Amino acid sequence: MSPRRKAKFAKAAYMIGKTDGVTTRSKKEVAALLDDIGVLLEPDMSDRSISTLYEPKTNTYHISHKGTQFGSSTGNADVLADAQFASFGYNSHHVRDRTEQTEEILDKIDRRDPDATVTLQGHSLGGHTAAYAMANSDRVLKRVSSLDTFNTAAHPSYAVGLNVPFHKQRILHEKTTHHRMTGDVVSKGHLVNLPFGTSKTYKHPTDLKLVDRALDAHHIDHFINSELVEKGSAPAAAAAIPAAPPPPTRMEGRTERSGGARALQAMVAGPGAASVDPYWVCRRDPSRPECKAFI
Repeated sequence: MSPRRKAKFAKAAYMIGKTDGVTTRSKKEVAALLDDIGVLLEPDMSDRSISTLYEPKTNTYHISHKGTQFGSSTGNADVLADAQFASFGYNSHHVRDRTEQTEEILDKIDRRDPDATVTLQGHSLGGHTAAYAMANSDRVLKRVSSLDTFNTAAHPSYAVGLNVPFHKQRILHEKTTHHRMTGDVVSKGHLVNLPFGTSKTYKHPTDLKLVDRALDAHHIDHFINSELVEKGSAPAAAAAIPAAPPPPTRMEGRTERSGGARALQAMVAGPGAASVDPYWVCRRDPSRPECKAFI
């Protein structure tokens, strides 16, 4: 399935989070977003943190974890989780609770249709909480067929709860794809510390000032609107994890693994980009247009 479609699913979670849950307004917004691809909102499996969508044509449920959203009812908990993640490599209850919530959604799906396919996705903090659920719940790992994260929160040093035994790592590698835009700082940790899965980076215009570029690159809309995402969306063939990762390439939509300093040097978006913290900028100046939803 195209990552552009899955990015739409991730955006739907923000629409529901913005209105503090499933409301008449959020249902209309999600319907307008997804009407062209025939995907429906499941209100009884959705709330301000996680949304669930259903695709009748393929009998597939899509579970999406919401990322940091300033101004929403979860905004303070989102920012606290970000701070603990970035500073100490620690997962707050806000992160860990989503694993149990995802398991509860899977229970509802299985009671309704145990043969249905289930996918999982998330953007920013939501990408990390989705990956955390896959890594720490055998139930989620077994039931979910694929995980796609978009500009997901990634730490360059700490494992942040994503260390898994080798047999799980192989399964997670086959099921997981991390999508990121050049210039995005939040996901840059995956260039040097990729716990599992495959990372794909897509070219993004960088003719903005440094801070503006870092904020702009983080938006989920780039994965929905960019033609480059579609061009680089061919799925990688499942393969055993090699003993030594191949050297990174510089082609658009490239597939790579954590390649240490060489990958970091090859992929860095611009001089000084690593020093920009979009969360810090938005906390200091939440009135910036880019920070209104931070999606």
